[in-house]
Amino acid sequence: MYRAAKDTPPCLDNATFAGNVEVQASKGRGRGLFTTKDVIAGELLLCEKAFSYCSSKHSKTSILINTHTSQATLGTQADLITDIVQKIFWSPSLMPVFTSLYHGDYEPVDEAEVDGMPIIDTFLVNRIVSFNVFGCPRTSLENHSAKSTSESPHHTCRIFIKASHINHSCYSNARRSFIGDMQIVRATRNIPAGSEIVFWYAIPGPNYTYEKTQEKLKNWGFQCTCAICQQSKKIKKNVSSKRLALLEDLKAAFGNRTGADLPKAERILNAVEKTYTELASEVPRLALWHPYLLLTRIYCSKNQQDKVIETAWKVLKSLGFKIKRQNPLSLQSPFEIEQWGLMEDCLT
Repeated sequence: MYRAAKDTPPCLDNATFAGNVEVQASKGRGRGLFTTKDVIAGELLLCEKAFSYCSSKHSKTSILINTHTSQATLGTQADLITDIVQKIFWSPSLMPVFTSLYHGDYEPVDEAEVDGMPIIDTFLVNRIVSFNVFGCPRTSLENHSAKSTSESPHHTCRIFIKASHINHSCYSNARRSFIGDMQIVRATRNIPAGSEIVFWYAIPGPNYTYEKTQEKLKNWGFQCTCAICQQSKKIKKNVSSKRLALLEDLKAAFGNRTGADLPKAERILNAVEKTYTELASEVPRLALWHPYLLLTRIYCSKNQQDKVIETAWKVLKSLGFKIKRQNPLSLQSPFEIEQWGLMEDCLT
């Protein structure tokens, strides 16, 4: 699959698998994608071929202007709209599949055809694309490996019908990856049958206020009500200010690898821990996992194995993992993951 994804356009000879999921009504969210059976962390949920695909390597650098909203669409997304219009014009049977996707409060035209020819509501197509488009790299593996390419990671866009039904949550239970024109969605936590699958549309920042998080989601026209956002919303201003001040002190304590004041950094992190009221196993502590990961790497470079293990466990704990272990400081001691937490790229 990766070899085929290097072609332009990277259209793979693979079909969609959606046997573990189905679209259902989602309370307060319209529709969502739900599991049809119990799944475990790492299990495949969905492997879907794109309904439409456009990359910068074969883009014409188009521009489309919506005269009603005075908004312009550029580049690959404009080409994607043109491609979809042509696709459903020549294959009208595909129109209900695409137009069933979320399009906000836009009211589409009532007529389906004139003189035997299909009517394509291009304003509807534009609205659907604006809410459901995936900006993505040619392959997620290439993006994670940070290899330089002539193609910008997000100058490729696609529409996926099934995956477009997956709603947002900062506290996600699934992650997506891309290979050519395929999207692969896997569970990052154990998910019971009949549960909704959610992943983030915008990655939650470690120091984001509630307002900043919602600002990043405004394009989709909703407010996130996940446990992380609810905690952020109710935190007192003085506590939030204290946490931000401590994190600034933490930057100074780290300095650089050779000059980092590690005891001071650990003291500050302990103080940051105290600004949280909810258990990390219930609400992940996003401001803590990355500093603890940095500590882990520094201790690893100093060959301090006990501290490496100690801080590595704190990385996982701050992300909501619950791990049962016999000996916390032993590399040989067996351990069991009782609860999977938030999965970040650095942990995959």
